[in-house]
Amino acid sequence: MDDYKEKSTNQPRNGLHFTLFRFSRLRHKIFICFFLMVFVCLCVSLELIYQVGSPGVQETIKSNITKSLSLTGDASDRIDLNYVCAPLKQLQHRMLFVVVIVIVSVIAAFRFFVRDLVQPLDGMVNAGKLIANGHLGVTVPVRSQDELGQLGEVINDLAANLQEVLLLVGVISSRNMKSVANIEKIVDDLEHCDICPELIPEFEMIVTDMNELVSIVKSFDFYDVVFDGEKVVDSAIIREE
Repeated sequence: MDDYKEKSTNQPRNGLHFTLFRFSRLRHKIFICFFLMVFVCLCVSLELIYQVGSPGVQETIKSNITKSLSLTGDASDRIDLNYVCAPLKQLQHRMLFVVVIVIVSVIAAFRFFVRDLVQPLDGMVNAGKLIANGHLGVTVPVRSQDELGQLGEVINDLAANLQEVLLLVGVISSRNMKSVANIEKIVDDLEHCDICPELIPEFEMIVTDMNELVSIVKSFDFYDVVFDGEKVVDSAIIREE
């Protein structure tokens, strides 16, 4: 309990907000996957485009035409390769246009994937870390109703429920401390009635434990409320004061 208290109190308590890492590990892995996809697609496509318009392919086409028509001598030399291979040039242009479309589509898919999947996950991870460090005022923005949006709602509900439990523990602990103090005062006011010596260490232990619980609850950051050691106060009222 002491270790957890020390861990909680060492965290900053003001200006809480979680920052999305611009290049998280998950985003780095996804970037590598998409980059490899674009690289492979580009290499294969450029190789095909080059082979379609290469001089070797043109000479092969000329040779096949010559053999199929049984042309010899000057007749084979009169074959216009530019005219014969014009459809191949058009095919090259179309393939290049398709490659550009594929690359643009992959980049758009990467941006969509990062914006709608990776970025919300980064936010949830950072929010979870802050909640684990005692900053219960952090909330995850819920922008969709899919599984990621439901996960964000679950994290927010978890933080809210944990906040309610801690505040209840703090209020009850403070109330019990007052009860113990009242009991000691009542006993001291009674004549000829002293507390049994064996009970004094028990009372001291109860007070110490309650003080420790109150200190732990005070070390947490809550959403729109502050625990002052005795009761729950609206943070807006404190700011006005």
